[in-house]
Amino acid sequence: MSQKYKATGIILKGSSLKESDRLVTVLTPEYGLIRAFAPGA
Repeated sequence: MSQKYKATGIILKGSSLKESDRLVTVLTPEYGLIRAFAPGA
C-alpha cells in the first residue's frame, strides 16, 4: 500500500528505474527523509 505526501523539500538523490520512472530521496521539514517513486517523471 502506497502513501501520498504533499510537502516541500530538497531532492538529495535521484536515480532512473525504467525508461521514464525515477526513485528520489527527498528531505522535508514535515516528514524528514523520504524515498519516493515518481512514475513518468
